[in-house]
Formats: sequence, C-alpha cells, structure tokens
Amino acid sequence: MKRSIQILIRVFLSCIFSLFILLSHVSVASEKATLEGIQSVGFISPTSTSEYKFGDPITISWLNSDLGTNDQFSITYRVDGGPANFIANPFHSQLTNSGDTSNYSWILPDLSTTLESQIEISVQNNSRAVEDTSQPFRAYFEPAVDIITPKNSDQYKFGETIQLSWKNQDLGANDQFSITYRIDDGVFTFLANPFHSQ
Repeated sequence: MKRSIQILIRVFLSCIFSLFILLSHVSVASEKATLEGIQSVGFISPTSTSEYKFGDPITISWLNSDLGTNDQFSITYRVDGGPANFIANPFHSQLTNSGDTSNYSWILPDLSTTLESQIEISVQNNSRAVEDTSQPFRAYFEPAVDIITPKNSDQYKFGETIQLSWKNQDLGANDQFSITYRIDDGVFTFLANPFHSQ
C-alpha cells in the first residue's frame, strides 16, 4: 500500500513537471511570435546632412520590418515645421522594393518659400498603422535666368522687331528685370530698367 502511494506521488510529480515544461515552451513560442509580429518603418534617406535644390530628384528610402504584397503607403512632407502636404496617398504600385527596403522617387518642387528651408518627410504604412519621419534636411534655391531668344545664330535687319524670351528658375509676382544690349563688345546700354509689367 505504502509502495503504491509512493508510485502515485512520483507519477503525479512527473505529470506536474511535464506540464510545467509544456507551458514554458508555449510561453517562449508566444513571446517569439509577438516579437516577430512587431511592425515598423525606419527611414534610410534623406538624412539630416542631405541638401537638395528645388527641382532636384530625391530618392526616399525606408526599411520595413514586414512588407505585405498589397501594403499601401502615404508619403507627406513639411516645410519649416508647417502643415503636412501629400506626396502620394495612398499608393503601392509606384514603389521600388528590394528585400525589406522600399524606395520612392520624388522631384523636389518649387516650394515658393524663402531661399532656404528645412524639409521633413514622413512615410506611413496605412495597412499596418506604422510610420516614421526623416530628420530635417536642407532645401535651397539658386536663382537663374536662361535666355531662349535671340540665339547666337539669329540674324536681324535694322528696324526689325526682336522677340526677347528667357526662362526663369523661379519667378515672383513682383520680380523686376533689367535688359541691356551692347554692340561689338562695347558698353552695355539699357533697354528697360527696371520693369516687370511689360
């Protein structure tokens, strides 16, 4: 009788130990599954040391902890801490994916701001409700005027009307221009100074 009680106790303890081992494995597996299920988006570029002129192409890159085939993203930018403006929303077909890294090409527009601004870009995975924002980077403007006509090869008779045209890198509503000419590398003479209404 005493021996059978001891056997029962041993069997009971063995069962308890086995149950403890099983529960510990379940706990580890559950923890692993939870860790593997963590979603995130991490910015790669642009960085705080990046600099772009208005009109430059920018490759926006970020790392996905998990990327679904049909995940949709929103990309926004802010100028000097102002309101967010959409670059793309929502989209996924325009992405270039390489493994866990996604890229989107964007042409920095003329932001009609000061000659220099700080830009932040945010990427949000709408499908997984995660996002990240870049460090502010420098966007700047270099003024330029390119003459279109007349060209070096053009010829005109005295008394002919010459159409002057040029391309402005950036044109403000109240910008004023001076136009001059010179003959045979002589002294410049004003045609109009300054003007903008004509």
